[in-house]
Amino acid sequence: MLARTQKTLMAATRRLHGISPFGMFLKQEAKKFPFSNFSGTARERVGQRAKAMAAAYKALPRAQLQKLKAAAAKAKTPPRRKALKNMTRAERRERRANLPPRKPTKYNLFIKKNFSKVKDLPQLKRLKKLAEMWKAAQKK
Repeated sequence: MLARTQKTLMAATRRLHGISPFGMFLKQEAKKFPFSNFSGTARERVGQRAKAMAAAYKALPRAQLQKLKAAAAKAKTPPRRKALKNMTRAERRERRANLPPRKPTKYNLFIKKNFSKVKDLPQLKRLKKLAEMWKAAQKK
């Protein structure tokens, strides 16, 4: 739940402010700082990597920082939209009704087609069996 909340907040921040020069730096330079270069537990490696990346960003020459700022300003950000929480129920209902229907995925179609084969199994075992069938179908 917390991770989903953080992702939602990050997306909202990007919509509002766009991407920062530091965010652009992180995207471009992440591969130069693999976790395998750091020692310790996973939590320690994440901290060490973050400190190393921050130090590298702070050590950038002024010209490179200007390039990053320009690239960040040009970067596309998700479009802003009216906050759902500010909408009334009727407005949300109307918005949902006007959305185009989602196209079913291959997995959705596979489940629809094969669900009748596992209908007699207990509920918890149904999805497990369908997952096995799906994996087998993907290998073919």
